[in-house]
Amino acid sequence: MQIAHNVEVGESSFLCAQVGIAGSTKVGKHCILTGQVGVAGHIEIADNCIFGAQSGVSGSVRKPGMYMGSPAIDASIWRRAAVKFKQSGQR
Repeated sequence: MQIAHNVEVGESSFLCAQVGIAGSTKVGKHCILTGQVGVAGHIEIADNCIFGAQSGVSGSVRKPGMYMGSPAIDASIWRRAAVKFKQSGQR
C-alpha cells in the first residue's frame, strides 16, 4: 500500500493490498478500495464507495456506489460492457 502526502482516509474505510493513493486526496467514510486500486491526486471520494480490483480512480467521485474499471465507472455499466466484450470474442 502506498499513501502519499496529505491524504485523508475517512473512518471505517478499508484499503486492501497494493492500493496506491496520490497526494492530497480525500477518501470518505466507509469506503472499500480492493486490491490494486489506484487513485489520482487532488480528488475527493464520497462516503460509502466501493472500488473493484484494479480500478483506476482518475477524478472525484461524488455519488456513493460500486465502481469498477479504469477509469472507474459505475459497476453495473462496467459489467454490461464486459459481457459485450466477451460476446464479441475480445478478451
